Amino acid sequence: MLLGIRWGSLRTKIIVWAFVPTAFILAAVALVNFFAYQNVTERLVIERDRELTRLAAGQLASELTSYSDLLNDLARKPDFYRGEVAAQQDTLRRTSGRLAVFDGGVIALDTFGIVMASEPEQPDILGQDWSQRPCYRQALRTQVAGEPHAVFTDVFQRDETPVHAICISVPILGEQGEFIGVLAGMFALLGDSTTLTGDITRLGIGQNGTVYLVDSSGHVLYHSGSVQIGADLSRELMIQQALAGESGAERTRDSQQQDVVASYAPVPGTPWTLVVEERWAVLTRASRGYQTSLLLLLGLGLVLPIIVVVLGVRHITAPVKDLIRAARDVAGGDFGQTISAQTGDEIEELARQFNVMSSELRESYANLEQHVEDRTRHLAALNAIATTVSRSLDIDQVLSEALDKTLVVMEVETGGIYLLDERSGTLRIASHRGLNPELVSEIDRLAVGEGFSGRVVQSGEPIVVADIASDARLTRIAVQDAGLHTLVIAPLSAKGRVLGTLFAMTRSPRQFSKQDVQLLTSIGSQIGVALENASLFEHEQRRSEQFGVVGAVSRHITSFLAIEELLGEIVHSLMQTFGYYLVSIGLIEGDELVFKAGAKAGWPGRQFRPMPVRVGEGSVTGWVAASGEPLLAPDVSQEPHFMFWPEAAETRSELAVPLKSKSGVIGVLNVESDQLNAFDESDKEVLQLLANQAAIAIENARNYEQAQRLAVFEERARLARELHDAVTQTLFSATLIAETLPVVWASDTQEGQEMLRSLRQLNRGALAEMRTLLLELRPGALIEANLSDLLRQLAEGAAGRTGIPVTVEVEGQCTLSSEVQVALYRISQEALNNVVKHAAASQVSVALRCAAPTGGSCKSRVELQVCDNGRGFDPSDVSSKSLGLEIMRERAEAIGAKLTIDTQADCGTRVTVVWLED
Repeated sequence: MLLGIRWGSLRTKIIVWAFVPTAFILAAVALVNFFAYQNVTERLVIERDRELTRLAAGQLASELTSYSDLLNDLARKPDFYRGEVAAQQDTLRRTSGRLAVFDGGVIALDTFGIVMASEPEQPDILGQDWSQRPCYRQALRTQVAGEPHAVFTDVFQRDETPVHAICISVPILGEQGEFIGVLAGMFALLGDSTTLTGDITRLGIGQNGTVYLVDSSGHVLYHSGSVQIGADLSRELMIQQALAGESGAERTRDSQQQDVVASYAPVPGTPWTLVVEERWAVLTRASRGYQTSLLLLLGLGLVLPIIVVVLGVRHITAPVKDLIRAARDVAGGDFGQTISAQTGDEIEELARQFNVMSSELRESYANLEQHVEDRTRHLAALNAIATTVSRSLDIDQVLSEALDKTLVVMEVETGGIYLLDERSGTLRIASHRGLNPELVSEIDRLAVGEGFSGRVVQSGEPIVVADIASDARLTRIAVQDAGLHTLVIAPLSAKGRVLGTLFAMTRSPRQFSKQDVQLLTSIGSQIGVALENASLFEHEQRRSEQFGVVGAVSRHITSFLAIEELLGEIVHSLMQTFGYYLVSIGLIEGDELVFKAGAKAGWPGRQFRPMPVRVGEGSVTGWVAASGEPLLAPDVSQEPHFMFWPEAAETRSELAVPLKSKSGVIGVLNVESDQLNAFDESDKEVLQLLANQAAIAIENARNYEQAQRLAVFEERARLARELHDAVTQTLFSATLIAETLPVVWASDTQEGQEMLRSLRQLNRGALAEMRTLLLELRPGALIEANLSDLLRQLAEGAAGRTGIPVTVEVEGQCTLSSEVQVALYRISQEALNNVVKHAAASQVSVALRCAAPTGGSCKSRVELQVCDNGRGFDPSDVSSKSLGLEIMRERAEAIGAKLTIDTQADCGTRVTVVWLED
């Protein structure tokens, strides 16, 4: 007996025999689990880093593509491919805001690699030969190979600066595809402030380590530690493996001898490689607690078996064997292993922890693979579609490119896009792939609710059809013979509206997953938004053009003052500008709408005039004339107010709007088309706006005609007054003298001679007055005659009426414009009329003095003066509007002359007009 223990007893032997193997077994199990967990963790972490780096490289390639697309768009502009240096420099300057992302500048090279233009402008590099630089040579190489595309260069150093740079180059091609030159955008590798740094930072990778980007020669383009930019790492083993062109990852040591996981992947479309190093300690931080638990379990496994063996070796060995087997399977990659140990002790807990570990490993690995696969496919597809639909507002181009990318990501070859025609309520095929023309013709023009796509438009929900030919919803029988089997359809939707459908079909059975349907629905939403944007752009562009045309037509028609000419010009302007089939304008006359002007496509004559209609009866125009409201008839066969007549038998739709003035409806503007649904609300708005302008023009023309008539009437009334006040009175006086002259002559010859002189003077005055009236009837004579002759004629007429001597004095030669001559004539006429009516003068003089420029003056001077020795007047007692004074002042101001009146009671009056001409 040693230490009080009976070593030879059966109990001791059982305990010893059971404990030793049990201890070894538990230790082995714990170690196997520990190392298995470490191996699995390491494999998962490395695989995860490799996949994330590959995805990050793909995302970086997408970011870089936006820069090459920017250069391609610029290179396709005519100013570039026509090769004019000034135009190229101007285009670069105008787009400098968009080109600011190239922090190293943008240059344009000609066919031989000579620098022709730059942004920002760098005169010192213009004319330099860049033909040996990669920017030019690599772009030229793609052209020689027959596949011109954007190229990304390795690091290079520009001669004029020590800064390292990289370059994105695109070939500039002519209209026939010939090589014109190269457009190159450069990024300066200056550290953390470059555009490239921002793109890589946005990827959100390498937060726990180092990220760097190397070119094909191993030089660093980007490094999270900016001091490494430009360094040559080509001698490092890991960089050599990365430059082999494959993605990969491995556990290694960095330059500071720390354990890291280095993953690398090529950046698609470039000669560059993305490398990410993350510290192993950070990556495995989450698993350390579990490793500690395993170590604790190892300790418990060595202590507790003594107690457990006492209670029963059998209850210990069985679960341990199961645990060993399961651990071996897990180490071999089978994460579905579980064990059951109903021992109620640490073995049971160990088994439970093992099951948890196995379950977590299985779910983590499965979710990681599925998540990466789904996420990669969806992001790539949606990113490609988003790029396509945002690149252009051309609907046909957007639909075609989006359909191509959709079929690629869905891995099918047959599909298409239906667009909804909201006017007709039918679906038409706008783009398709893999369908023959006969089948397309058969399945085109679906009604809403008809067939598969019609139901999707009606419900707004996607559908999947497992067997097209046997599905009861199929309405176009031709599809059964086309060899198509499975179909998935998603709506094209935007802002709650369904604009069409996107469908993909297979010729063999296929089970479309929930993720496939979600992806197709997301693509449909993106296409729907693109359609909505294109539609809004087209609508606004059309409205802008329409309003521009309305403005031009409105400005044009306001120059016409004759109503017949005005109405004819309106209808022909509308016909030529908007291309309407029939245009007519009717004006209300009594209870009828009488068409004054019209135009019709193909009509042999210039004027096409519909027959009159009664207001409010029998026609669209009659109803509009009565109601004062516009009427739009998309289909005249369904319009109760439409009136058929043979001369316009082709009419299918009609739009009529009222012509309104302040007094109410004065007429109707009517347009017709030989197409159904030819007009919409925007047409009605534009036509009503034009009708309002036309109504104003018509009112102006009417007012002008009325003013013309009123002016003629007033002129006739004035001439009648002049005849009565001047000529008639003078002739009456002459008649009285002629009747008494024989009697007076018989009794007193001297007095008879005096009466004879008075008679002669009255006749001469009447003759002068008649000549003046004849001038008034022929206004052109006032312009053609000399002003001095006109003044003498006025003086002779005044003298003849009053018997007062009127003298006329003219100095110099006056060459005056028609406006100045007429104004001076009218002022003289008014002044002499005032003398005759109010002055009671015995002497009147009229003086006209014309002086050419003299001395330092550069102006001609004309002075007109009318003086009398009559009673005069006090200006303070006489209104400015009396005696025609206001009229004379207005006439003087109209020609820029100065009028002064000098007068006082019993001292006569002097009217002076002074006009200066440059």
